[in-house]
Amino acid sequence: MPLLKQFISPCRRTFRKFATASSPDNICKHPNFVLKASQRYNEYKMTAYLYEHIKTKASYMHLEKSDTNKLFAVGFKTLPADNKGIPHILEHLTLCGSEKYPVRDPFFRMLRRSLSNYMNAWTFPYFTMYPFTTENESDYNNLMRIYVDAVFRPLLKREDFMQEGWRLEQRDLGDVDSEVEFKGVVFNEMKGALSDSNSVFENEWQKMMFEGSKFGVNSGGDPSEILRLGYEELVRFRNENYHPTNAYFVSYGDVNVLNVMEYLDSQIKEFEEKEKIDESGIDGFEIKGNETVYIDCPVDPIGEEEKQVKMVLSFYTNPVKDLYESFVMRLLSCLLLNGPASPMYKSLIETNLGNEYSPINGYDCNTPISTFSFGLQGISEGDVEKVKEIIFETLEKSMYEGFPMERIEAALHQIELSLKHKTSKFGIGIAQSLMMKWMHGINPLESLNLEQILNKLKEELKDPNMFKSRIFKYFFKDPKFKIIISKPNKNYQKDLDEKESKILNELIKKNDKNKILKEALKVKQRQEENEDENILPCLEINEISKKGKDYSVLTKSINSTKLFLRETETNGINYFNAIIPFQNLSKSDLSFIPILSFMLSDLGVTTKSKAQFQQDIEQHTGGISFSPFLSPNLNDSNKANLGLSISSYALANNTNKMFNLISEALKSTNFNDIDHIKTLINSNASNAMSSISSQGHSYAMQFAASKLTKPQAIDELWTGLYYVRFLDMLKSKSIKEISETLHFLSSSLIALKDMRMFLVTQDKESVEFSINNFVSGFGSTSFKDSESFEHTAQSGSHSFIPLPFGCSFASLAIKAVPYLHKDAMALSVLAKLLTNKFLHKEIREKNGAYGGGASYSSLNGIFSFYSYRDPNPLKSIEIFKSTEEFVKSKPFDLKDLHEAKLGLFSAMDSPVDVQSEGVLLFEHGITDEMRQQRRNRLFEITLEDVYRVAGNVLGSSDSSAVVLGKDDQDSKREFRDWEVTEFRDLIDQ
Repeated sequence: MPLLKQFISPCRRTFRKFATASSPDNICKHPNFVLKASQRYNEYKMTAYLYEHIKTKASYMHLEKSDTNKLFAVGFKTLPADNKGIPHILEHLTLCGSEKYPVRDPFFRMLRRSLSNYMNAWTFPYFTMYPFTTENESDYNNLMRIYVDAVFRPLLKREDFMQEGWRLEQRDLGDVDSEVEFKGVVFNEMKGALSDSNSVFENEWQKMMFEGSKFGVNSGGDPSEILRLGYEELVRFRNENYHPTNAYFVSYGDVNVLNVMEYLDSQIKEFEEKEKIDESGIDGFEIKGNETVYIDCPVDPIGEEEKQVKMVLSFYTNPVKDLYESFVMRLLSCLLLNGPASPMYKSLIETNLGNEYSPINGYDCNTPISTFSFGLQGISEGDVEKVKEIIFETLEKSMYEGFPMERIEAALHQIELSLKHKTSKFGIGIAQSLMMKWMHGINPLESLNLEQILNKLKEELKDPNMFKSRIFKYFFKDPKFKIIISKPNKNYQKDLDEKESKILNELIKKNDKNKILKEALKVKQRQEENEDENILPCLEINEISKKGKDYSVLTKSINSTKLFLRETETNGINYFNAIIPFQNLSKSDLSFIPILSFMLSDLGVTTKSKAQFQQDIEQHTGGISFSPFLSPNLNDSNKANLGLSISSYALANNTNKMFNLISEALKSTNFNDIDHIKTLINSNASNAMSSISSQGHSYAMQFAASKLTKPQAIDELWTGLYYVRFLDMLKSKSIKEISETLHFLSSSLIALKDMRMFLVTQDKESVEFSINNFVSGFGSTSFKDSESFEHTAQSGSHSFIPLPFGCSFASLAIKAVPYLHKDAMALSVLAKLLTNKFLHKEIREKNGAYGGGASYSSLNGIFSFYSYRDPNPLKSIEIFKSTEEFVKSKPFDLKDLHEAKLGLFSAMDSPVDVQSEGVLLFEHGITDEMRQQRRNRLFEITLEDVYRVAGNVLGSSDSSAVVLGKDDQDSKREFRDWEVTEFRDLIDQ
């Protein structure tokens, strides 16, 4: 993580003790608010104003910055006492209707009635936050009203608690004696979240490190403990914590602060001040260090059976209220752990003792007492003591040898780049980071003062003992630490299922089945209530600009290279992208393209050491990355342009160096470094597998689509389950043969003609010489065609892939029309309508999945259905298929159409980072005129258009279904009529 992003996190004292740091002129005056402090931050071009509501003592921070993407957020400290998930379920329940907006689900309904580009709610271990961002002023006021009413006047209906939290319910609500099961959105969400070994390890680590404190519990909830939570307990918790005195409001950007104050005052002035919750969460907590704890984790399906142990050595370090010390410790973490130049990477990763750092690694300041962790995963049980010895030996060596000043300068350069890097989501990032510190009782004005910290750092860097003294203090002078070791348990999921079944049977014995059915029917009745959605505000289509955003891009040719050039304000950074095209590769060669990509990014070069090359990159660029590139044909989704994508960015004065480093990576990658190739394969395989549990719906959608078109089949090779399995398979192959394949592909690709380049700069004249030099350094011959990858569509396929997770993911993909087809926008509208009016209720509310819906990718020409963390995926597939009949009844009205269009306009008009302005033209050939044509079509679409395209697509035989489901006999029996493919057999598909 970039050091700046790490800095924007933890804080000091309550605001009542704050002193005004400066007095900018633009102070907003309201009779019921008092300004407590203000400060200008030149590094962010931003001024912060901290206000207090006089009657309730509510805190309000406005971050004034010239940014049209305005933010509003409200947060509350919500420290849980146990693992029942009260803050998490309360977060869900808060957004299930309020006094002014008594509809069942205003949050999800406003997603389709506004132009917001971000709406969410977050549960952290110690606070809950409700943020949104939008560029539209009316939208901002509407959403602020809904959020504020939700947090202070929620309905908190028992039936919503049962829907969002947990409940007992008969599988067949028409039969009181049918099988009873658990349902609940959060219950199933957490079953999925705690399914993979990394998530389990992280959760147990937190419990072990802070056992006996409120940070030693899972605020999201452990599934078996969620089942012990009662409705009344949740209501009591809400009444204790959700009060204006305990509220922290934040606004950011071009906001009318007086309007915000007026509204907040009108909503909270009826409340009386109460005692503010200022507990740390570790009150009375006593550090018990120097002990070893063993925990169980699920088996990693792609790990070597004898090397599935995870181990971490975690030290207790400084109080997080010391902002400067926390910043220095983050810097120390970067120096010790980040990349091939770091001592821990050399001693732990390059030795191949394990396949990756442990899931908990480095400096963490999200708890009142920070921690510093070192560890490995993918090790054998017999190597645990050896890893511990290596960690202490490496720390001792680093203490005596120190770190080269060049590495420290490289880290500081990354901070400078981060400050200049313009992102469209700056507001949401800084608000989250501010809240994380503020909730720890840290002065929010001090928490933003990076300039002050950097000045102090530059002075202390003159002391050669700066890092030595800290390594000694925290790791050798009476250190307090815990060693946490996880062992794989083949019966882990089975044991959880048996535990859940035991709780279920006990609850059934305690509850009369007729009562269970009666309660379940109340939930169903609540779900099916006809409500007046018109009480919710909704933007009008005439508030949306007819003209879309244009991004002017110049094009020119340099030899056989086509250059796309955008000139705009970039804060002195030049952003570079390139695509090296290729076609007609065999399936084997295509499978190696993502492997080649991360090798080019991370393997190092023959001309210098890995450490030196990494240091050069960090000292002169924001990083250099390579990735596979695929762009389906805009008129034919069975065809695509393929390539290798390159991206980087640098300060203007480092542009030549950036191009030289990219050339080095392309021409001199050290494919003879067999050991490091093995290290990178092991590391990427581990990371890829751990991503499935959190992104399972994406993997399911990709796998289903891969059966329908050749481009999607190639994308499956590059980003799907096939890629995960291919990485796993490579671990047992000859590294020398892998090296030879990669070297051949690399030497062939960099000689390609017809490279395309894209540069975003604020001074195009100054970069043209650098570009000419870069281009002239490459050959102009074409890649020699090999046997082309052939793909045969498998329409009508139904695949079940068992995986060791507690919840499932389902998808149904249908081949549709390409980007430029006249019906493309109507299909996008259809996907929104089905999600809004049918799938959300059926998949999430009734079926208990955490999420589900429909989407249409016009670029890929695929119409998809999906469910996320789904307890009943087969039922979801039936629901997906039932949409054909549902639409035949013509269930949509003009209001529904209006809302669907708003959702699509919101996506179209969402702000983009400066480096992405014009990128659609460069990558896909999508012109401003094409985008405007689609915009015009969206304005014109009628319900008749929607019903017509629905008739053409829904129910099509040109479809494919997949479920990534639980790896147990019950699931395999349930899917016995499907093609059951074990994960290990995917490579043969």
